[in-house]
Amino acid sequence: MTERSRVVLGSVRATTGLLITAVTATAVVLLAGTTLPVVTAEPVGVSVDTSQTTQRTLVCQGSFAELGLDPENPEATSLTGDVDLETAGESEGIDPLTTDSAGSGSAPAVRTGQDSAQFGAAQSQRVSSEDIRGTAASTCVEPVNEQWVVGGDTLTGTSTTLSVANPGEVPATVRIDLYDENGPVDSGQVTGVLVPPKSERTISLNGYAPERERLVAHVVSTGATVSAGMGIGQTVDIDPFSAGSVTRQLDPNDRLVIPGVTNRNTLAENHTGEAQDLDQFPVLVRAFAPGDEAGTATVRAVDENGRSYDLGEISLEPGVAGQLEIDQWPTRAQGIIIDADVPIVGGAFGSVDGDERHDNAWFSPAPELPAGVAVAAPVVNSGELVLSNPGESDATVRVERAGDSADDDAREITVPGGGTVTAEIRNGAQLRTEDQVHAAVRVVGRGALAAYPILPIGDRTQELTVYTR
Repeated sequence: MTERSRVVLGSVRATTGLLITAVTATAVVLLAGTTLPVVTAEPVGVSVDTSQTTQRTLVCQGSFAELGLDPENPEATSLTGDVDLETAGESEGIDPLTTDSAGSGSAPAVRTGQDSAQFGAAQSQRVSSEDIRGTAASTCVEPVNEQWVVGGDTLTGTSTTLSVANPGEVPATVRIDLYDENGPVDSGQVTGVLVPPKSERTISLNGYAPERERLVAHVVSTGATVSAGMGIGQTVDIDPFSAGSVTRQLDPNDRLVIPGVTNRNTLAENHTGEAQDLDQFPVLVRAFAPGDEAGTATVRAVDENGRSYDLGEISLEPGVAGQLEIDQWPTRAQGIIIDADVPIVGGAFGSVDGDERHDNAWFSPAPELPAGVAVAAPVVNSGELVLSNPGESDATVRVERAGDSADDDAREITVPGGGTVTAEIRNGAQLRTEDQVHAAVRVVGRGALAAYPILPIGDRTQELTVYTR
């Protein structure tokens, strides 16, 4: 090819390249201003009913765990006696948990049932040993990741334990934060308690926080959900004086309703013919504000007619267990309502005397019953139902056979506005109301006292929507 031909060919190629570039640029400009069709596919939502393949789990504490029976290990616990376990609603079975406590008493147990079923369980025990005597009762509870237990002390003569159960398949690491009348208890030993799967561990709070007048325990778990409950035994000199257990509570609230609070000094009444001016064993009301704000809690007692008795106030400091001592409990009072200007947890302490015996109990707040939903009401032997209505208008509670909303034999109980009433019902019944009502079960007799709240099954999402790609 001659030199002239090469020059011509190069010019042609350059011109062609410029034309292609120009056409491409023009196309880009035109496309930028043009809306092109887009093909999209909306995600397909598939509804999945989660209640068909899941179960509810309730954990029961088992026998009272007594301290000090092993002289070589005074912090070890031993299960004393057997419990009576009552179930209401549709449960499917019961499985025992292993425990680090010695003794031949009833092991902690797990009740299971379908996620959609309403069922509940509770236990009671007449504790009688050489060192401990009294009546204990508690609700079987769903395991959760965070809970509070309010009650007890570690003063001389009182033994307080905290039992933490893990019904799951994997270990749970549990952080236990203790608070007393001065604030947080500095005890690194309590942090990071390992609870193996299918087991319960019982911890002596006397060893971690000795000589404390007021106790509040905050239990937080990771790895698996757990249940927590407290056991309290008391002696005077060397004689057994009382025994009891405390049911946990969940979220702090600015109103706590505690049905069934009782204080009866029958020995003094029988001896003098009339009640003493001041109670020999005063009612105690304990309140704790977990947040960062200080506040005030107003405490009042209520009776079956809706009458209210102002009892006093509790000054709330963040992280400090506040307490009010009631010198004289109103004779007709059946419960306590605590109103606070900050969210709190709390409880109340009452006692009874009779037949030369004494017993006391810590009463836990009862959550509000969900409107229009049947709630199983397990009632232990000798127990009576206690219903509280903190509202202004009368409330109606329907008592039905379990699983039978059309029960022709159902009865209705009226609870006056601001009142608390008691009723005898058969075990296994279910409660239904459209009003603002809180419920508990109380065991009270001459020298016997125990109580526990009726706990509705926790809300869960029954249906999930899964989007496929």
